[in-house]
Amino acid sequence: MEQRRPGRHEWPLEQKLQMIRDASFDGGSVRFFDRGYAREVTGQLRAWDLTWQAQCFPWCVSDLMPMLQNVADFGADHLNLQADVRPPALGECVPLIERWCGLAEDAGVALHVETHRDRMTRDLYLT
Repeated sequence: MEQRRPGRHEWPLEQKLQMIRDASFDGGSVRFFDRGYAREVTGQLRAWDLTWQAQCFPWCVSDLMPMLQNVADFGADHLNLQADVRPPALGECVPLIERWCGLAEDAGVALHVETHRDRMTRDLYLT
């Protein structure tokens, strides 16, 4: 819902959420690195009986810990991880993903690792 275009007006958060609801979506994706934002968005989605996924962009293993705490505090259907680190070799990627998966499993949080441009999981061959 973010336009991210220079010189273009961004819709207010309330309008974005209303557009999601009014378009009959089941929910949305919520950035979970800002607790205030996550609290506000999940509160409104919950009030409308919608669901959400928690979105995170960790650079290292420990970056996932506050996201897992936010999921414990605000709930989420699952945690969607876009690894914001770019190791040059597959051998350096596997330990990161395994540790993230282990942390999520220990926290009882379903984790999805997204294949996404300009991220560690930038293509299916590497992933």
